Amino acid sequence: MKCYFRTNITNSSGIGNYMRCLRLASKFRQNGIKSTIFTDNNITLKENKFIKHEALYKNGRYISENKDAQIFLKSIKEPGYIFLDDYRLGIKWQKEIKKTTNKLILITDFFHKKCIADFIINTKPDFLNPKLCDDFKKTCSENTKLLLGPKYSIIDKKKSFKKKKITNKFLIGFYFGGSGNLSIPLKIIKKIKDTSEVKNFVFYIFIGPYSKNKKKLLEFKKKNLVKIKIIDQSLKISENFAKLDLLVSSAGVSIFESSLYKVPTILFQLVKNQKVNLDNLEKIGHYFLLNKSNLLETNKIAKLVVIFFKNKKRIKKIFSKNYLDDKGSERIVKFILKNKTDLISRKLEKKDDHVFSENYKFEKITDFNINKYLQVRNLEINRKYSINKKKINNIDHYIWWFDNNRESYFFKKGNNNLIIFFQDKIKIAKKYFIIPGWYSFSNRISFLEILKGIKAQYTMLMVQNKLKATQIGIIDKKNIPMIKFAKNLNWLLLKKSDLLLNLLRKKIKISKRFNYYKR
Repeated sequence: MKCYFRTNITNSSGIGNYMRCLRLASKFRQNGIKSTIFTDNNITLKENKFIKHEALYKNGRYISENKDAQIFLKSIKEPGYIFLDDYRLGIKWQKEIKKTTNKLILITDFFHKKCIADFIINTKPDFLNPKLCDDFKKTCSENTKLLLGPKYSIIDKKKSFKKKKITNKFLIGFYFGGSGNLSIPLKIIKKIKDTSEVKNFVFYIFIGPYSKNKKKLLEFKKKNLVKIKIIDQSLKISENFAKLDLLVSSAGVSIFESSLYKVPTILFQLVKNQKVNLDNLEKIGHYFLLNKSNLLETNKIAKLVVIFFKNKKRIKKIFSKNYLDDKGSERIVKFILKNKTDLISRKLEKKDDHVFSENYKFEKITDFNINKYLQVRNLEINRKYSINKKKINNIDHYIWWFDNNRESYFFKKGNNNLIIFFQDKIKIAKKYFIIPGWYSFSNRISFLEILKGIKAQYTMLMVQNKLKATQIGIIDKKNIPMIKFAKNLNWLLLKKSDLLLNLLRKKIKISKRFNYYKR
């Protein structure tokens, strides 16, 4: 029995799909099974010398799925497992292949593309959600075997390193895939270069075999005193992640590799197959996700990087847990060779089987809640009565999160989150002020529960008010129920002529839309 892999590697498609095939082929080789990787054209990479490679188009080029399948089948000398990891090749290619085999394995990052494969491997963190697994299973044939979730991530074996020496230097790595554009890290580094913290940074730029703008990078390195180290190791790049204090990367396979080494990471979703639900991404240890459009905001990215440096210990705690191992390829090979029945990875998903009690309580919000906080704040029901009615994007939220003087708590009924209560502390002219507020998790929370939470927050603030600070209330004039209830919480309405309003203008925006109170 042999294994045949159909994939490709180009300047535009990158090397991610090819790398998955190469790693699996190497794992099959360790089990005594030979493999051949078929690509469009010949490739010359150092790491593939033990695996046979063949080019399908030595004297031509790719034309169509059907034609490609026919050429591929003619190139196979004996029966075996056929692996497909090429986004160009869809249902037409699979139908041609299925005429001759019942051992077709599809490796994919997508959810809804039609397929008739006998095995499907999809390592997306989204499959840590049991409901998505069940929904995905319904779209597949009864006989299709599913290997879903990060448990099957196809990454290199983890290497052991000596404990990193404590140093004042902050090591930042940039990796945007094997065919990434090196002008992206260059633009960010140029902005960081203008900060006073730049002397503490060492920049590691990882270059893949098809990276673009290498010449620009080398020219910048020559002309500037910024400490830049170029890591050009062709395919084996991930093992260098372990030494970093921060990785700035595209959200490809590196999400698993940086999680394996517990490296603090800022991820960018650059292409469709990198799209992932942030709640599920957190389950493998990633909390900072940005979009392609954010790459234009180099000033903000540089600011966020500096924030990571200033909060190094705090950030490290967020990324300190073990979420993944390096056994994904091994599990896939064992699964296929043993040809087990259906197996869906849900190991990392914690089922919530708790019975909700009627007890109400506060639970302090931590850095692990950074994204949930934004999701709740951005709900329309909360923006409706906020000073800023616009949705806040991730990068602005991350910058604010590490640079604010706010205490926040979940108000819970049993284990169910109802409301986020917060209080901002500000100091003006040697006087302290506390500005409380809240965000609701849902418009289905009863007004009585909201009042219960507000009363509990009021009691907590009165107990904690060691600074004897004046509390400032801000209520939208359209929020009639809360205006009527204000007197019950000892709020006194401030008149337009009140000197306190003029004092507050030094720190907060005073708007005609709101009533302002003190207590």
